Amino acid sequence: MSIAAREFVERKIAENAVILFVKNWCPYCKKAEATIKNLVDQYEKIDLVKMAEGEPAGSDIQEYLYTKTQQSTVPNIFIRQQHIGGNDRLQELVANKSIRQYLEKL
Repeated sequence: MSIAAREFVERKIAENAVILFVKNWCPYCKKAEATIKNLVDQYEKIDLVKMAEGEPAGSDIQEYLYTKTQQSTVPNIFIRQQHIGGNDRLQELVANKSIRQYLEKL
């Protein structure tokens, strides 16, 4: 596991109230992002396919996310530093309105 990936992920989670780790070709990621856009004004999206030069590789980030969350798929969503899960979990939280508890204070 890459130390740089761990530091990158932890920094991004700490700096952003809502953050999605995605892959640009993933339909579940697109659905999750559309849902998040309807819930909050600001969020961060990290596309693991299009990492900038000098940033850790997307595969290293995904490997660290698996270590941290035991979730190997994308999207990988955090709200207020809490791991939400993926798109299915996000949609479930929206449907039963329990997403509100995560979004309070945003």
